[in-house]
Amino acid sequence: MKITNTFSNSIPAFVDAAKAIRQELTESDFSQALCDDIDLILEEVVCNIIQHGYPNQRAGEISITIETSPEPIIIIEDDSDSFDPFIAETPNAMLPPGQREIGGLGIFLTKNRCLSHSYETESSRNKLTMHVKRCD
Repeated sequence: MKITNTFSNSIPAFVDAAKAIRQELTESDFSQALCDDIDLILEEVVCNIIQHGYPNQRAGEISITIETSPEPIIIIEDDSDSFDPFIAETPNAMLPPGQREIGGLGIFLTKNRCLSHSYETESSRNKLTMHVKRCD
């Protein structure tokens, strides 16, 4: 099965898209835990794209594709400024929240839920591909 949703680069549009995607995942054979992991990955990555990739809140478009067989693969494409979120430094999760640097925890959580991930940019389009660990 393949799930695709394209939306404008705003948080309300993403929330609507995420609800539609979750509904389709729930109707598939995915466990609750795997659906939760996909929700977390989408929220962390897409919210970062929306908040940091579009200077001056310029209009843009984001597309999410989830290929569900045999293993879940998430592909996020957008027209934001080029940036590979996976090169961000991993925060020291062993430090208490008040002692560690702000930021990076969402990407750290995303990396831990993926078997592999890649980033590429071509013709003003960014493409993130994440192979999600099955936890069911």
